[in-house]
Amino acid sequence: MFSNSFLRQTATTIVFIDASLSDYQTLQAGIIEGVKSVIISPNQDGIEQISQILQQHPHITTIHILSHGSPGCLYLGNSQLNLTNIHNYTQQLQQWQRQNILLYGCNVAAGDAGEEFIRKFHEITNATISASTTKTGNAALGGNWELEVNIPENHGTSLVFHADTLKTYQGVFAPTLVGVWDRLSRAYAVTVVGNYAYAVGDTLEIIDISNPNNPVFKGNYDISNGRSIQIVGNYAYVADEYSGLQIINISNPSAPTLVGNYDTSGNAWDVQIVGNYAYVTDGNSGLQIINI
Repeated sequence: MFSNSFLRQTATTIVFIDASLSDYQTLQAGIIEGVKSVIISPNQDGIEQISQILQQHPHITTIHILSHGSPGCLYLGNSQLNLTNIHNYTQQLQQWQRQNILLYGCNVAAGDAGEEFIRKFHEITNATISASTTKTGNAALGGNWELEVNIPENHGTSLVFHADTLKTYQGVFAPTLVGVWDRLSRAYAVTVVGNYAYAVGDTLEIIDISNPNNPVFKGNYDISNGRSIQIVGNYAYVADEYSGLQIINISNPSAPTLVGNYDTSGNAWDVQIVGNYAYVTDGNSGLQIINI
């Protein structure tokens, strides 16, 4: 989704907008003249996407990043940048060594976690970091457009949006609920493959999530207490706490069928499939290795 073909060598300010933001097109259209923008694809590592663009355009001095956030965490593409993994991205973040980086995600600088995250971000990039301790976005939803924290302290950097855009934008830059599927009385684990979510608890539920705002039931198979699931090809391998390993054919999502079971001696909690073997953690019975 992202493209850098339009970045002129004279542009010194760039805005990265995560496509997961509601109505991100309005934000992009509201950027002031002379500032370029890049949309971060939701299907790729957002840190990698930003790093690639910046590596190719060393003349950029100011970076604005619009994405969802939480204390000490940015959600970028299909990845997160947070206190736990920030040092894993040190090499990529060295491409971000510019004068100013503005982080618009909600609450990114809030609390002890936010303060430590911003400090580490500054240490790696050597940039002045501006970030928010509150919600960013629409005032009616509790948001504002102030970036309250600057490290090192300065007077901050001007925003890059037309005033009308800031007044009329209807969202906030925090994770928001877009869809719910609540048929299971207990839901313990989920895996997603293609357009389907496979959730386990008291049953295996197969849910069409091609429209995340409107998940649609496709099929189910009764199990006792599913704790973990892995999909390999046309089969779902379920660690079913009281019934061991359940192997379910899901080639027809509307009518899944049981094709195999191994009742482990303990309580099956997790399963991983590698080659012809299922590795099941089985409570007090340790690791069970099952030839499948």
